Amino acid sequence: MKRIITVILLVAFVPTGRFASAQSFKIGLRYEPGVMFTSQNSRNEIIPVLFCLSINLIVQPNEWLSFIVRPGFLLVDEQYSGFEIGGFVKLMLFDTKYYSIIGLNNHSNKDTGHNTSGSYGKEILYKSIGLGFQADSKFCIDICYYWTSDKEYAYSRIRDGLTYSNIVSKQMNGILKLGIDLSWDIL
Repeated sequence: MKRIITVILLVAFVPTGRFASAQSFKIGLRYEPGVMFTSQNSRNEIIPVLFCLSINLIVQPNEWLSFIVRPGFLLVDEQYSGFEIGGFVKLMLFDTKYYSIIGLNNHSNKDTGHNTSGSYGKEILYKSIGLGFQADSKFCIDICYYWTSDKEYAYSRIRDGLTYSNIVSKQMNGILKLGIDLSWDIL
């Protein structure tokens, strides 16, 4: 997965004729608060996501299309935190300030653990879809839903008397994020 993302980054940002003729190249910051939808033992949970910060690298070949690479860091709790990198396509809807955004986001969950619970240290690939509003050339806001087929990200040990009898995995059902984006033209 890391090789695929590296190739995408190189193709998107290596100076070529296509890059040089792009309408604009932007760099910016993105803050994404939201909520995680998880489950464990048939019990659903909604967990707040308060810290998700990333850098946006945006190539905009024309007024209605943008390619975005988004490296960043997400910190929720000891069971779900780590670096992220994503690739997204932003399409303006008709002749309005509204847009749709689709993409892939790779989360590198850090490995933690103690006596009763922990997290799996692994890469989790998310698919994403969302809608947003482009207020001006620098500021936009959107709401995106992320989902994955690789749902297990943490575990708990269930006690049976004096021993640990069972390990129960925590499932990621999805993440809903509100993206607040500020970016500037550099080319």
